[in-house]
Amino acid sequence: MQIEDTVTVQVKLSDWFNECPIWLRDAAKRLLGTDALSDHDYEELTTLCLQEVENLCESTEYTLPENAFDNINAYKLKLVSISDVQGINALAPKVPLQFGKGNLAVVYGQNGAGKSGYVRILKHACGARHPGNLLPNAYSTESVQQQCSIDYEKNDMAIHQVWVASSGFLPDLKSVDIFDASCGKIYVVAENEVTYEPPVLSFFSELISVSEKISSRLDAEIGKRPSKKPNLPPEYSNTSVGQWYGKLSIKTKKED
Repeated sequence: MQIEDTVTVQVKLSDWFNECPIWLRDAAKRLLGTDALSDHDYEELTTLCLQEVENLCESTEYTLPENAFDNINAYKLKLVSISDVQGINALAPKVPLQFGKGNLAVVYGQNGAGKSGYVRILKHACGARHPGNLLPNAYSTESVQQQCSIDYEKNDMAIHQVWVASSGFLPDLKSVDIFDASCGKIYVVAENEVTYEPPVLSFFSELISVSEKISSRLDAEIGKRPSKKPNLPPEYSNTSVGQWYGKLSIKTKKED
């Protein structure tokens, strides 16, 4: 019975998507096919949206893939190492910080050895709540981009990422929970609401976020355009051309 209900929901969602704008269908297809959209995806979706307004793109029906919302974003993940740290605290390791092959890794060292610095890197790279400030090396006058290399395994596949702090968290590492004393205070002292969001609702939350970003891009594009017609010199206002110019509006056809 549960399987039939799921199928019914997906059929209804497919029907609903086919009544939506073409660019939104394309956004849904991209979201279901990847963990996160790239800048190139957003550029193409913005262009598709503009083309749709001018009826320059063909409409095609879209059917949601079977079990589209079963455990989306569910995968096996394992941190391997952090290396090549630049511009973050006074960290300048000659060898990577390895997390080993087991399920438990213990990182130890004297005060000032850099343990907290590595925790801050993980909190920012994994999108932890209230990660704090990622500070540069206080003893260096050189301005260096804050970044490091992070190696991890996703579904047993080795992945090497050069993470730049200004780019935000890595989508693949969003599922990693980082817990230290400061995080503990957030959970214990502050008021927190525990919620569960089913995959289908999580998908629509992501789709809303995509729509908002497309809207911002369109607003920026509109801001670049002239907001009104150039003023016509007064001596031409009573001429036939001047009167025609005065009637120009958004409703004027290209033929006219």
